[in-house]
Amino acid sequence: RLARDRPLVVVLDDAQWAEPTLLALVEHLARHTASVPMLLFCVGRPEFLERQPGWGQALERSTSLRLEPLDAAASDRLIAELLGETKSVGVRDRIADSAGGNPLFVEQMISMLIDEGLLVQEGGRWVAGGNLETIRVPPGIHALLAARLERLDADARSVIGRAAVIGQIFYVGALEALVPPALVSRIPSLLRELVHKELVLPGQSDFVDEGAYEFRHLLIRDAAYESQSKESRADLHARFADWFEEKAGDRSAEYAEIVGWHLEQAHRYLSELGTLGEQRDELAQRAADQLAAAGWTASARGDVSAGVSLRSRALALMPTGAPHRPLVLADLGEALLWRGHFEEANRALAEAIELAEQAGDERTRLRARLSQLRLRFQVDPAA
Repeated sequence: RLARDRPLVVVLDDAQWAEPTLLALVEHLARHTASVPMLLFCVGRPEFLERQPGWGQALERSTSLRLEPLDAAASDRLIAELLGETKSVGVRDRIADSAGGNPLFVEQMISMLIDEGLLVQEGGRWVAGGNLETIRVPPGIHALLAARLERLDADARSVIGRAAVIGQIFYVGALEALVPPALVSRIPSLLRELVHKELVLPGQSDFVDEGAYEFRHLLIRDAAYESQSKESRADLHARFADWFEEKAGDRSAEYAEIVGWHLEQAHRYLSELGTLGEQRDELAQRAADQLAAAGWTASARGDVSAGVSLRSRALALMPTGAPHRPLVLADLGEALLWRGHFEEANRALAEAIELAEQAGDERTRLRARLSQLRLRFQVDPAA
């Protein structure tokens, strides 16, 4: 509808994270919008085409472009846009040589040099505030971002590390719940500092009464997340899931997948640390319940692929004797049947029938049995 009124550009960023259902929708749109002036612009990391090598190539009007590093002239233009006039050609050369044509590296190099006082403003121009040759430039963007975060003071590192566990977009109220009590009053000033250093920026919240920020780039969030120990990640994921579930209130069903993911991560890190006991078992059960609920929601909206994935993850967390396991297996079998994965569907349904019989759950047993008969009819109508 928008493209009927004027030319329209639709941007899908970070396409490497897209679920198959979303990618199928994009291809569907491309096939059925030839009559309007619309450009679908999908941006992703190189690994996207490694996972989806043939994606989009069957479309008549599609083009794939692999971005090469910026050449010297383009790097100079980018540095000039970011710094304006500078008295020292050496400043630009040092940044350009270190960045290797990576525009994000250029931005972060400049920010790091400003943080270190090696770039200062004099008369409205940026000049070298010291010998730029003395600074050790990390060899890659991840290392550079980690080095920038390491230079923050302990309180700012504590805040940005907890924000990274929450996600690309994070909530002020969640930070208040996750940081040590002594830091709660300092959160506004620490967030302003992180905004000033161009690590985060104000974001859009899902809750009208809750402020939110977001990381300026996913790689910054990744570096901040990796700075946390596995033990800390497990604790923070579980505590954020509690906060988010309470915050969602009556809307908690909408966010079951997010809550389930955080509980799943908490359980995973405790498992990797070799932690046993009631806490890990409780996290597994809660995560399984949330993921199973999200699977039902996904199937109800017609996203069978997500329904299969979510239920499979739920079952991986459930012990064999879990009360809801037969029902989730029956749901998984039906979803696999819809996707045409007949062998996997038959295995799930057979296990559902067996466990339902053991538990005396006649309703689930009959439901799984009917699905199994429907499967056999689809595979061999003459049987």
